[in-house]
Amino acid sequence: MASNDEIVAMVNDVMEDAGPRYKSLSSAFEQLISDGLLPPGQRLPTQRELATLLGISRPTVVRVYESLRSKSLIEGTIGRGTYVRTASRSAQPRLSELIDFERGASEADAGEIINLTVSKPELLPEFESAVQAIAGRAAGLAAAQAAYYPQGLPELRHLVAAWYSRRGLDTQPQQILITAGAQEALGLIVRLGLRPDGQFVIENPAYQGALDIVRGRTSRIRPIPTGSDGTDIDFLRRALVDAPQSPTLLMPTCHTITGAVTPIANREAIAALAQESAGVIIDDDVFAHLTFDQSSVPPLAAFAPDAPIITLGSTSKLVWGGLRVGWLRASADLVRRLARVKGTTTLGTSLVAQLIAVELLGDLEGVAHRRVAEAMARDRQATELLKSTLPDWSWNPPKGGVSMWLRLPEGASATAFSAMAASYGVSVAPGPMFAANGEGDDHLRLVFMQSEATLDQGIQRLGAAWEHFRSMGEFCPEYLDWHKSTQGAT
Repeated sequence: MASNDEIVAMVNDVMEDAGPRYKSLSSAFEQLISDGLLPPGQRLPTQRELATLLGISRPTVVRVYESLRSKSLIEGTIGRGTYVRTASRSAQPRLSELIDFERGASEADAGEIINLTVSKPELLPEFESAVQAIAGRAAGLAAAQAAYYPQGLPELRHLVAAWYSRRGLDTQPQQILITAGAQEALGLIVRLGLRPDGQFVIENPAYQGALDIVRGRTSRIRPIPTGSDGTDIDFLRRALVDAPQSPTLLMPTCHTITGAVTPIANREAIAALAQESAGVIIDDDVFAHLTFDQSSVPPLAAFAPDAPIITLGSTSKLVWGGLRVGWLRASADLVRRLARVKGTTTLGTSLVAQLIAVELLGDLEGVAHRRVAEAMARDRQATELLKSTLPDWSWNPPKGGVSMWLRLPEGASATAFSAMAASYGVSVAPGPMFAANGEGDDHLRLVFMQSEATLDQGIQRLGAAWEHFRSMGEFCPEYLDWHKSTQGAT
């Protein structure tokens, strides 16, 4: 954390001389908090200390802190101090607090930990072919010193635009921005379009990467419940009425956690709301080719072409997460603005990765057919194993994607059980880590996109862990505390 002197130095660097002193100082703090230079939990100087260090009156500092507090940017109590605000830990669980990804990945390979929190699909032969095919082209780009394409490789943007047009959403290449995965695209949108004191509307559950991005910008997150048919339309309508300029993230094509697919009628209703709203609707469309019925459903923007809808896409879920090639589709003007934001960080997405994506998008339907067949096979396998091994668990059958949203019997804590499961050598993700409000402790996410052997052994370990868990009585709500205490003792 920064010292008082470092904080004052940063403030002086960004503070403008024009206008009233308290406004310039308030704006400087807002910018530093927004940029993450004053992170959540950072202790700020006392009013007296800051007044002395800046050589200004204490009433001015009081006015500044009151302004920041009214925007929910800082918090403090008498005797404790003033801090950059952060949401309660119970409301924003981090995956790293429950699962060590690096440990899980390495030990899974060694046969010690089975990680059912991340997708591990088979390597497609199309991917190997694409890698081999681009060697000469990559060398040609390097020889020509073609280092950066801020909006993305023109050929790839044309292919993505043509793909959207085939799905019923007329799109031009200048409406496409290539990013390092869809998560970077979301980060750019949030950075550009969400104020630190603004509200963000998001489906509940949502993937943790999205929650972390939004939490880095604002503490005002409004969750919208989802069910077997996707977004609750009535809740969404009320949220947009209450805060009409709030950005909203939805996953109507296929929900990344639950596997729900939103019916056409509900998509049309969401599009109508987007048309009326002053805020941006972000359509996370990354599972467009991973729905089990393989129907080509138009993106949300196709139902309201003039509405402020941004569409996100990616090759990661379909091909390989490590490829890190995604995109967003928006107005040409917004794409240019977002490209400038991207230019301040990554300059451009890897050209080698983009060339591989070009090869793969040339046979997108064939690649998708292979991957869907694999996903459906693993879904059937997981369903049979769960019914025989954990018959008292329940779930809505996914209609696409790579995971199942499992409900535990009444009274069971998913967070506590995930700790028990880890001691049996299997990692699963408890519901609260996918919730903006910390709810969902009756659910687990299980990623079934694994090898047959891994999935079989992983669910068998879950069954053994569950038997132990139940034997401790009343689903052992105290188990998590006990587990943490024993871990600390070792």
